Amino acid sequence: MRDKLKILYDQLVRWRATAEFQVTDKENRVSEEEMRRKALKKAYSVFQAAKKIFRGDPVANQIYDQTLEYLADDAGQMLGEMEDFNRLANKLMTNMDLKPGPSMTKPSNNCQSFNKSFCRHR
Repeated sequence: MRDKLKILYDQLVRWRATAEFQVTDKENRVSEEEMRRKALKKAYSVFQAAKKIFRGDPVANQIYDQTLEYLADDAGQMLGEMEDFNRLANKLMTNMDLKPGPSMTKPSNNCQSFNKSFCRHR
């Protein structure tokens, strides 16, 4: 009887080891699946954000378009002012005499009025 109990005990110890291995294996699988699920959820949220970007938010798109339009208009205005000043400076240099006189009056007045209007815009 003692031998049978010893055999039964040894067998139960092996079953316990096998059961513990299976439990540990299942726990590892569950942990792995949890990590996959978290990664999938993060990837899906990135996917949703990308869809929103591609689809576009109408309000954000309108603000973006208005901003670009304003920047283009502002740049055009600045370039126009610089071109006007360049033309005025060229006239002043072309009409400049060695001694100041009546030929300098008109370009000089134009330059002063340009400076006044330029300072008013800025």
